[in-house]
Amino acid sequence: MKIHIVKNDKDKVPTDYQKVVVPSIKTIEPSTCTEINVGDCLDYFLDRDNILLALIPKLRYGGKIIITGVDLLDACRALTLGKLSADEGSKVLYNSKLSCSTLNNVKQILQNNGLKLNQMHSSNLNYYVVATRSK
Repeated sequence: MKIHIVKNDKDKVPTDYQKVVVPSIKTIEPSTCTEINVGDCLDYFLDRDNILLALIPKLRYGGKIIITGVDLLDACRALTLGKLSADEGSKVLYNSKLSCSTLNNVKQILQNNGLKLNQMHSSNLNYYVVATRSK
């Protein structure tokens, strides 16, 4: 099963994914997902780390998880260096978002829970991570 995590039921998902709204994560049986696409959904919740921790056991061994989001360190660096105006920074950090993380924080959570990092990069103030659940 391939699932796409969304913040509310109005969000659209690609046709080859099953839509799962964040509160419904607990209804997914462990080890049933071949792929979980979280997108930037975690940026809209204060308990982002707990949501991520709840998703990991839903992956089958060999299954992958895809996570994107605003990298708080990159955004702060851009503001400090004047690459972003205060208005632009506010839009990046606070446009309906409740939290931000960093590439390193997401990496650490995934690795501490036995996932292997396949891809990881940061660009244009956003991070992108693909990890696989290993045996």
